[in-house]
Amino acid sequence: MFKENKSEDAALVKRAQSGDLEAQEALIVKYMWLARSKARNYFLEGGTQDDLMQEGLLGLWKAIKDYDETKNDSFMSFASMCIVSRITDILRTQTRQKNKTLNEAVSLSELGDSCVKDYGNDPISDYIVRDGTESFYEIIEQICTEEQIKVLKLYLEGYTYAEIASMTGLSSKKVDNVLLAIKKKIKQNKELFAQ
Repeated sequence: MFKENKSEDAALVKRAQSGDLEAQEALIVKYMWLARSKARNYFLEGGTQDDLMQEGLLGLWKAIKDYDETKNDSFMSFASMCIVSRITDILRTQTRQKNKTLNEAVSLSELGDSCVKDYGNDPISDYIVRDGTESFYEIIEQICTEEQIKVLKLYLEGYTYAEIASMTGLSSKKVDNVLLAIKKKIKQNKELFAQ
């Protein structure tokens, strides 16, 4: 079982801070177990326990460099704090990296027509992707009113409800109702789109 000796640690740290490589190595060997035990308490997505152990050792190295016996009771408690701090800093950085994709996202409109578009469960977009725009509008003209066709075209061009309302003189609520009516008509006439 490990037993801490505060005065021995303080002397080793002073030597290590003055550049004594043997003292640095002695402290790292002596407290490697602490870095390992702290690393076991965390999980690094896409990493291993060895990665966390390495981060823990970097925290231990910082503790060796920054320890001040006049400010800290024991080297072991200070080292423990530095190790945990280093590991949690890495985990926080990783969490921020999860949003990297969102931060670097490019609008599909910037990519042009060469990109593949995924419209999810929107039946209007599903039919357009499958059958093409011309075929889609030929069928839409058979089942929708002129107002509905106008709203639908603006919607498919990417205008917001508020913009469509402004361009057509309808309220945003009316635009929403028109689009819901169109979707309902498409679902009711899905056999026309299956041809």
